[in-house]
Amino acid sequence: WDAVFRTHVGGTWLWARAAVPQMQRQRSGSIVTVASQLAIAGGRGNSAYIAAKGAIVSLTRTMAVDFAGDGIRVNAIAPGAIETPLLKRSFARHEDSETARETSRNRHAVKRFGKAEEVAEAALYLASDASSFTTGIVLPVDGGWLAA
Repeated sequence: WDAVFRTHVGGTWLWARAAVPQMQRQRSGSIVTVASQLAIAGGRGNSAYIAAKGAIVSLTRTMAVDFAGDGIRVNAIAPGAIETPLLKRSFARHEDSETARETSRNRHAVKRFGKAEEVAEAALYLASDASSFTTGIVLPVDGGWLAA
């Protein structure tokens, strides 16, 4: 529990704290944090991770309000299941990993897992001036997981 919170929540807070003073000096900036669709939907058997990602959502919204007057926008992306080594290890924990993989894949409205590049594009949007009127939001990049 402590290690997961230290990594996810503590790590997010530490890098944001390091970046904010420069952003305050320049009176602009954009912070994009990484949550998870599980922070919104919940899930089984992963309470520390899901709670930590939920804390990042709350931290993001709080920082958005705290730093808006400094010209700093703070938003989160909430990826769904993304084809990464971490996802592969997650399925490997199951007795029947292939069935677990197919069940998860089919849970997504688009019937596939996401790509890292798709998450990066969402983060790029939130970091760019194209989202200049956007702060305090959580953008799901989840292939319709939350909609299904």
